[in-house]
Amino acid sequence: MKTSFLSQSLLYATATIAPVLVNFAITPVITRLLGAEAYGVIGIGISLFQFGIVIFTLGLAASITRQAIIEDSGRPGAVATVIQGAASSVVLFLLCAALLPHWGRLILPGAGDGVLLYPLASCFGLALLQNSQSFLRAEQRAGTFVALGISASLTGPLFGVGIVLAFGPGPALYLAGLACGHVTVGIIAMLVCLKIQKPMFAKGQFLSNLRVGLPTVPHQIAVSFMTLTVVSASSHLVGLDAAGGLQLALLIGSAPMLLLGALNNAWAPYVYRARPEERGEILAGSYRSVMLLTAAMVCGFAVLAPIVVPFVAGPMAQSAPVLQASLIAALGTPFMTSYLANIHMVFISGRTGALAITTPISAVVSLSLVFVPVLFGVPGDIRLFSLAIPIFQLSQLVSSIVLRRKRVDIVLPALGVLPEFFTVSAVLTTSFLFAHAPVVYGTLSAIIVLILILARRNLIMNYFESWRSASVV
Repeated sequence: MKTSFLSQSLLYATATIAPVLVNFAITPVITRLLGAEAYGVIGIGISLFQFGIVIFTLGLAASITRQAIIEDSGRPGAVATVIQGAASSVVLFLLCAALLPHWGRLILPGAGDGVLLYPLASCFGLALLQNSQSFLRAEQRAGTFVALGISASLTGPLFGVGIVLAFGPGPALYLAGLACGHVTVGIIAMLVCLKIQKPMFAKGQFLSNLRVGLPTVPHQIAVSFMTLTVVSASSHLVGLDAAGGLQLALLIGSAPMLLLGALNNAWAPYVYRARPEERGEILAGSYRSVMLLTAAMVCGFAVLAPIVVPFVAGPMAQSAPVLQASLIAALGTPFMTSYLANIHMVFISGRTGALAITTPISAVVSLSLVFVPVLFGVPGDIRLFSLAIPIFQLSQLVSSIVLRRKRVDIVLPALGVLPEFFTVSAVLTTSFLFAHAPVVYGTLSAIIVLILILARRNLIMNYFESWRSASVV
């Protein structure tokens, strides 16, 4: 694998590490300033804009990078799509705000409509940011991409805490600060794209991008909708305090998946740019490397979680099993890696329509498997609800294999990454069972990881040789 790919992957990862670190720092402050119940409101608001951003982008984030690299309209057309996407986001914001009295009570019963207006504003700002970053990814401007991502991660929470400290406690005030930060950075990101490249609008270009991007909206909505549904339903089944704990557990447990998504900002263009005759070999080689990085990320998370999670969760760690739920959620990461390897070829083919069906099915399957047992008398527990994440990712992997096989003849080394799957599962299980005994889980985890290092020593040595050669040059 090229060293530039690995270097860019790690650089993109910093843009994702930033919000995780900010959440680790801000969450204890918020839970102590506002209390567990108020954080439950904030947690639902965060889940709402994580869900809503998918709708506001109209799937264009998935097609802009592809357009800039593969389509004839190229870079000017991609920037034009960024602008057209921003105009569409304004329309969607106004529409959702007008209908807020009708759907807001379903998401957060008893709260005023104004509370949920702020997450809608965050949706608008983050949609601008995400579409702009898709263009920057195609341009390989990793530094600018990362700077904007870090800015969005910092300004929103800092504005939120500042407003709470200045005007008094209240979840609406914190969500308002988040929205201010997100909208500000989103507008700046779009202006950066305009500075880099003058847009060129063409008749039918936007509709063409929608044909590629829109089928991914149900695909992406299903992911966010599943998280929003799990958190919202848990508030009815086990209480608002536990729902806040679940939201925090899913947020923390998704940290390895967020990092993987950051790595994909370099991985996808790397595969897209490959010549068709070399694409199979490049995809297979990069798949092995990304899976090894995935194992390193998840194992690091599992070792640190028993120390970090209780501190971040604060009072909620005493009333809900946040740690164990976060470890369960993280189990979905290796399945997501395999899914991405398969889905790259689906996007290259341009035949993305099936995603509008397969991903919602995966969400329904995962939600059914965690909530139906509760309806039949199984006690509600956030550890059970957190299983929705790995079940969903496993279902996604199965569907992506079917879609890839129907579109290309490329074969991926499924058995070749089993050691990483085993290592991730074993280390997460060790932390889950022995979190109360740091020496025990630390020793066992070290032994398991050492076995993987020995099994992959040739691949690891190749990485170091590549980096050393690059540094000499």
